[in-house]
Amino acid sequence: MSQNIVVGNTTGGTNVLVQSGTGDLQLQTQGTGTLGIGNNSVAQTVQIGNTTGGTSVSISGGSGGVTVGDSATTGAITLGQGTADNTINIGSNIGIGNTQTINIGSSAAGSTDLTIGSNSGSSSLTLQAGSGDISFTGSDATNYNIGGSTSTGTITVGQSTADNTINIGNAALSASTQTVNIATGATGSGSDVVTIGSLIGTSSTTIQGGTGNVTLATNDSSASVIAKSATNSAVAFQVQNASSIAMFNVDTSSGIITFGTGANTVTFTPGGGLVASGTARHTKTIALTPQYAGAVLDSGSDSACTTANSGTMSTGYDNTNNTTFYDWAPGAALTQCYDLVVRVPIPTDFDGWTSSTPLSISTYSADHTTGTVKIDARDTTNTGEASCNYADATPASDSTWTASGSNCTISGTYTGGGTMTLRIRMSGINGSDVRIGAIQMSYYSKF
Repeated sequence: MSQNIVVGNTTGGTNVLVQSGTGDLQLQTQGTGTLGIGNNSVAQTVQIGNTTGGTSVSISGGSGGVTVGDSATTGAITLGQGTADNTINIGSNIGIGNTQTINIGSSAAGSTDLTIGSNSGSSSLTLQAGSGDISFTGSDATNYNIGGSTSTGTITVGQSTADNTINIGNAALSASTQTVNIATGATGSGSDVVTIGSLIGTSSTTIQGGTGNVTLATNDSSASVIAKSATNSAVAFQVQNASSIAMFNVDTSSGIITFGTGANTVTFTPGGGLVASGTARHTKTIALTPQYAGAVLDSGSDSACTTANSGTMSTGYDNTNNTTFYDWAPGAALTQCYDLVVRVPIPTDFDGWTSSTPLSISTYSADHTTGTVKIDARDTTNTGEASCNYADATPASDSTWTASGSNCTISGTYTGGGTMTLRIRMSGINGSDVRIGAIQMSYYSKF
C-alpha cells in the first residue's frame, strides 16, 4: 500500500535532525519515485556534508547519470569556493581500457557562455591531452579569441623544448579560401610590432605563396621595406630561380651586388660601378676610317720597303661604294711597297675580343696577283702577334672592295686604356694600285 510519512513541519523555525551512529543512514525509494532534498518552492540552502576533518561526499549514479542544476533555472552552479587551497577534479578517474567523455557547456540548443580559468592573481590554466588532439571548434560564424582585449600579457603558442610542429591555417582545402591574419588590426591608434622567425642557431623562415603573390607593403611614405642580415655575409640576400640557383645576390660584407648566374653576370662594385661578364657583355666595335687618327706613313722600319718604296701614296673617296681610302700607286716595274702604321687605342670598357680573328679591313687591288695587302699586329705590350705577322689581306678578285682579315689571329695581351699597333703593308708594281679603306675590330664591353 502507499503511505506518506512526515517528519517535522514547515512551521516557524523547526529543525529536523536525522542521524545515525556507526551505521549507515540511507534515504531511498524502492520504486521509481523521486527522492527530493530541498526541492520545495521557497528559497533555501541545502548542505550535504561538512568541512570538518576528513569528511568526504560521494554523489554517484548508475546508467541514469548525475545531474547538477535544473534545466529551467538560471542560477549559478559553483564547484569549489573554499578560501583555502583545494583541488577540484572533473573526470579524473584512471580509466584502464575505457574512454571517458567529459562535456562542459555542450548543450545542443540555445547559447552557452563558458569561462574556464580566472584572470585573478597568479591563476594559471592548462589544457592538455595524451596522444589525442586538443581542438577548438565552433559554427561557421564563430570567432576564436586568445587573450583579452585589454590585457598586456604574453601569448605563447608552442614552447616545448623538444622538437615540435606548430601549424596555423594549414587545412587541406579543396575549393574554399582560408584567410590567415596576423596582427592586422584595422582600427585604433596603436601599433602592431610583428616578429616572424628567430635568429637562434640554424633557424630558418619561409614565406611562400601558390599562384598568388607574396606582397610586402607599407602604409606611409616614410616607411621602408628592409631586408637586413644580422651578420654580414657574401650571400646575405638572394633571389633564386626554381632550381635554387641565385639570379640576384647581395654581398653585405663587400657591398657587391651581382645579377645573373655563373660566368654570365652583371656585377656592381662600390669602387668600380657596373661590370658585365660572359654573355651579359655588350658587343662593340672599334671603327677606323681613312684618314685614320694617329696614322703615319713609314717605309724605313719595314725591311721589305726600305729600298723599294717608289710610288705615290694618296687619299680619296669612292662615291660608288661610299668609302674613303688610302691609295698606293707603285712607280716601278718591280714590286714597291709602303706601310701605313696605325696606333689604335683600346677602350677602357674592353673585356676581350669577340673571336680570335676580330679584325676586318676593307681592301682593293687593281691586280690582286701583283698588288697585295699584308697586316702586322702588336698587342698593348708591344709584343708582335705570331699569327698576324704580315698576314695576307689581299682581296680575291680584281677591282672589287673586299672585307679581309680572317688570316690575322689575335691572341696577345690587350688591356683597356692601352694602345695596340697595326702596320699595313701595301705592295705592287706599276699599274697595280692598292687601296685600303675602313678597319673594324669587334670586342666585348664590360659595362
